[in-house]
Amino acid sequence: MYNPTSNDIDLTGWSLKIIKTGSTSTSPLATIKSNETSTIRARGFFLIGFSNYKNQQKPADIVRSTSLPNDFEAIILYNKEGQEIDDFNYAKYQNQFGKIPEGNSIERKAFYNNQCLNPFESAEFFGNGCDSDEPDDFLLRQNPNPQNSQSLIEPRNAPEIIGLEANYDNQELN
Repeated sequence: MYNPTSNDIDLTGWSLKIIKTGSTSTSPLATIKSNETSTIRARGFFLIGFSNYKNQQKPADIVRSTSLPNDFEAIILYNKEGQEIDDFNYAKYQNQFGKIPEGNSIERKAFYNNQCLNPFESAEFFGNGCDSDEPDDFLLRQNPNPQNSQSLIEPRNAPEIIGLEANYDNQELN
């Protein structure tokens, strides 16, 4: 998840729920409990991983034990009062772009200068704030790059290499 606002948000009591294909009600996927990682910083990230998620550089902020079924229509984020905050309509996405292949992920596009941009190259550090409630707010990522509460806030400048100097001496190679 990405928080595009200028305020930290306490996610305690917030939940992710899914609507399975053909259903009219939601099923719980994850609920955020109070702990040291229950806050998403302003312009920061929060990662909810499945129980088999293993990434030591970017661990999940919380782990869910409920798997995501292949036959779901939408994932919905609710605040602690039960109000819908955001959703991802997978059925609509799938109709437009097809199924998400195993090992791939989808990423919300960046939002910069009132435009939705692919979060690669020059827009890689602009955050994931594109939200027009359309499937093309997201794009397929063949090499997932998860971000958690320890990731740097965005938007930010791309890292720079300062003072890198290389010397080549052909004599030393022989």
